[in-house]
Amino acid sequence: MKRANWETFAEELETNKSFFDSLEYLNSPVIVKYDLFMGIIDSCIKKSLPAFSQRPKNKYPSEAKNIINNVKNRCIWWNEECDRAIRLRKSKLASLKYRCDLQKIIEYNKVCAITRRTLKSVKKNSFMNFCSSINRNTKISSVWSRIKMFNNGITRPQSTNSNTNLQIRAKETLDSLCAPKDTSLFPPSTSDIFLDQSIHTDNHFLSEPFFYEEITRSIYSPNPKTSPRVDRISYEILSYLPEFYIRVLLTRGLLTL
Repeated sequence: MKRANWETFAEELETNKSFFDSLEYLNSPVIVKYDLFMGIIDSCIKKSLPAFSQRPKNKYPSEAKNIINNVKNRCIWWNEECDRAIRLRKSKLASLKYRCDLQKIIEYNKVCAITRRTLKSVKKNSFMNFCSSINRNTKISSVWSRIKMFNNGITRPQSTNSNTNLQIRAKETLDSLCAPKDTSLFPPSTSDIFLDQSIHTDNHFLSEPFFYEEITRSIYSPNPKTSPRVDRISYEILSYLPEFYIRVLLTRGLLTL
């Protein structure tokens, strides 16, 4: 962020202020609003950074390609519909990198949502077809192996017949050495008391709304090197946000995420 032109960043933010009053933004769910908000911040940051002449090349393109192919081969529910969804998302991402503006950010976020729904639907339908194919002659080991493969794992479960007796003997030995615990003899811990109160209390402090002073105090805290979240927006970037954007976070329900 040392190379960022913060004056350009402020100008780009000012240009995009009107979007938050549009019907497209106001009628969107909270999670979409958050994605759009962070997309605008990320776009403004990219425009405020100096352009690089050349991106670093991948040192191991063949190895990376092999890893991707291996993952796809292990994914038993993957089909051509998934490939089309991924290709569409990649094309939108390439278009966004070529020319980053608000409209392309919105289109890319929509395509990402469609891709997630497509992959989830294909995986669900494939799993339902697998469940419908199970009958009384199906081996339990093959069922569990198939389930692991649905979770992108190919490790087959170990046979439980060989060590069942050993597990039973170990449990009997432990039970004979350790008397059963009488929970009535132990007072509840402070963490259990706090957890019980927080669950059954309607006005818990975590459910209260944030205030402008609280979020600004967090942004301008003495520890500005805190690692950013998955949205890659650091505290340093947040410290350069105008008051309008902080108010957007507070008034549009984005901080309830």
